[in-house]
Amino acid sequence: MKSFVSYIVLSVLLFCNVPVFGQSIGDRLIENEVITAVEKYDAKDFSGAASLLSHVVAKAPDNDAACFYLGLCEFCMGHVDKAEDWLKKAVALDPSNFWYRYRLAMVYSAAGKPELTTLIFEQILKDFPKKNDIYYNLIDLYLSSGQTDKALETLDQIETFCVRPERQKRHTNPSDSSTKNIHLRGYCPCLVTTISPCTTIPWLSAPMMRLLTLCRTMLLLSLERLKYLG
Repeated sequence: MKSFVSYIVLSVLLFCNVPVFGQSIGDRLIENEVITAVEKYDAKDFSGAASLLSHVVAKAPDNDAACFYLGLCEFCMGHVDKAEDWLKKAVALDPSNFWYRYRLAMVYSAAGKPELTTLIFEQILKDFPKKNDIYYNLIDLYLSSGQTDKALETLDQIETFCVRPERQKRHTNPSDSSTKNIHLRGYCPCLVTTISPCTTIPWLSAPMMRLLTLCRTMLLLSLERLKYLG
């Protein structure tokens, strides 16, 4: 696993005062800087976090977690183009990371790029077919672009791959610190719908979003049938 996960492990070791072997002092300093930056990000000090992360990527350009959080910071400061660049780099460094790709799709959505948003979601589903929320996001995108057939196909796939809603799993840090759930921390958009930057969306809103998407799907399909019959 890449540096993204190592911060959770490192924070536990630091909390327990356990020495970390196999790492240079420089590596540990960089990881400490990223943890500090995440704490600043969590406190909504996006500028302070971005400043620290900029130093990190200057010294360690292949640090995928630093690129990821720098992208989130840039987005929360309204720098959408920079956010895209850093998130794309994070994805390039670790393409297997679901959250890197998911957040990039969210930035594309907020930037008004539905084609790129749809493309990434389609690619994500190939690797993560049980992420049921992605299906509903795709249905909404297909309906918005008039692709009713694809919306129906995607709705059928939900019944195939997602018998029951899958709860989002959070990787927690056992230590009592603000780095807990660092890779899921985020005040950037976590829904396809247009929202202002840095707004927290409660996880309980996901079932409501699924219900609204299904209602919208049925309404649009009914309108399509009426047009056909008329």
